Amino acid sequence: MRGAERDFLDPTPASMPPSTDDLRLVDALRHSDEAAFLTLIERYQHALVRLALVFAPSRTAAEQAVQETWLDALQGLLRFDQQTSLKLWLFGLLIERLRARGAYRPFAAESDAALSAPTVQPDRFLPPDHPKWPGHWAAFPQSWIDVPESRLQSPAMCERIETTIESLLPQQRAVICLRDIEGWTTEEVAHVLGIGTAQQCALLHQARSRVRSALETWLDKG
Repeated sequence: MRGAERDFLDPTPASMPPSTDDLRLVDALRHSDEAAFLTLIERYQHALVRLALVFAPSRTAAEQAVQETWLDALQGLLRFDQQTSLKLWLFGLLIERLRARGAYRPFAAESDAALSAPTVQPDRFLPPDHPKWPGHWAAFPQSWIDVPESRLQSPAMCERIETTIESLLPQQRAVICLRDIEGWTTEEVAHVLGIGTAQQCALLHQARSRVRSALETWLDKG
């Protein structure tokens, strides 16, 4: 079996053991250290809610799932097996909570029509029978080097990005949020979402392409 195919079938990446800081926090939590718990909340609360919102039917349901996740974490500290990082363990508990609520289901197969739709309009590429550059770009992606930085960092630009991300399919939205907003690695995302690293890369490419396309259209109108 080729590596890419194995990635789609086997969602388990290499081991990602806890850091020294993780172990210190776990030990403090097991000794009822309230400051350690507050540290975890400050570190992960916003990201947990962001991920829960991808799958939950409402903000209220998302926040309830996160609250239950914190309770699960406190009650399950003795089961923390040190085979993965504290972050991944915590987000894994959230996924289990969402699954128990019926809000989370395994990602659709890559044959799903919506997921397999082209991320870039086909007419931006040269046809397969082009005499010199078959399949190459006919219209390159727009360069934003001349766009004023004040516009790229404007509230309107940020709003457009957030709106586009919210319009993505849940699979794409979850991956781009964890990768590009939270700064996770490919392996971390694949581990928590239970998908292969190749599928994670495909979903990220789809999400980024749709965001870029939306921004390109918006900048052209400006």
